[in-house]
Amino acid sequence: MNRNVPKSVASMAGRLFLSSAVLGMVLGILAVLLMFWPIRDSGYGGSLDYLGIPLAIGAITGLLVGLICGGGAYVAVEIQNMKDWSPTGASQAVAAGTGAAVAGLLPAMALVAVALNEADPAGLMALALGVLAVCFASGFSIVTGLNRCQARG
Repeated sequence: MNRNVPKSVASMAGRLFLSSAVLGMVLGILAVLLMFWPIRDSGYGGSLDYLGIPLAIGAITGLLVGLICGGGAYVAVEIQNMKDWSPTGASQAVAAGTGAAVAGLLPAMALVAVALNEADPAGLMALALGVLAVCFASGFSIVTGLNRCQARG
């Protein structure tokens, strides 16, 4: 077994979920800011004070999606580690990204359900695909970073 990669991710589970939650919150807040920025530029609201509730909703939603994707990444890496072959850091990262993307199907399907009721669903469908891509990239990069930190000691 590769010495730099743990047999189980249980030793880094707390950091995996914390990283997922923080990244989810940051991305949720960023999404709200990007969504409301044109309104602010047009003079409506005048400041970020009017965005308090939307920012809180974005942070909570991002936190929940981050935890869901972190859970998917954790489960996927644990399933991979239960196999008889020794995983590498790269294979753990790919498994984590795939697990996070599979877990990201839950919020993506909610977006698809809303999109099916719209006259032009293309924007929300693209957003659902973007959520899956961000979930994969997040799971992949978090596990890669945690493996690198553990390899350094």
